[in-house]
Amino acid sequence: MFNRLQVFIWVAAVAVLAGGLFWFFQHFDKLNHAPVVAVSGSPVPKAEYGSSASCKECHEEAYALWLKSNHGLAERLPNAEMDRRAFEPARAFTHGKQSSSVFATNGDFFVTTLGLGGKPEAFRVGRVIGHDPLRQFLVAAPGGRWQTLEASFDPTPSAMKTGSRASGATGPGAA
Repeated sequence: MFNRLQVFIWVAAVAVLAGGLFWFFQHFDKLNHAPVVAVSGSPVPKAEYGSSASCKECHEEAYALWLKSNHGLAERLPNAEMDRRAFEPARAFTHGKQSSSVFATNGDFFVTTLGLGGKPEAFRVGRVIGHDPLRQFLVAAPGGRWQTLEASFDPTPSAMKTGSRASGATGPGAA
């Protein structure tokens, strides 16, 4: 099927490719993380996230427009004025084969739904992502992570009127 020369060429090609990949991964840090140096010759400090509010001083008009936009509201802390309707009045709903419920207490919002152990748990909402057309609620998860829930909330008033959505809730689950 293959003569000896062809086998030798294939083995040599694979060896060269493997050696090249080995070298590349051994030197990857040095290739991609060279320090940025300013014109003066001193290293440039690494930039840190300055928060959205840091833009306000120089860009007041643009910041005011952005703040109320879907982008400005895309990831935020829960807000009683914006989110109360998703949790009050307290209610239960079914989504797929699950049942969940939502409620508010002492200024905090909660969703009771299946937890990691497969049993219902009450989760305090810590962050909100999205604004229009849907809001998803993030809860604290192991390892310092945030986890979305299967439930989400449709804030449009028309959603409150449809029989297929439980008081503004939408599938596959709703909060």
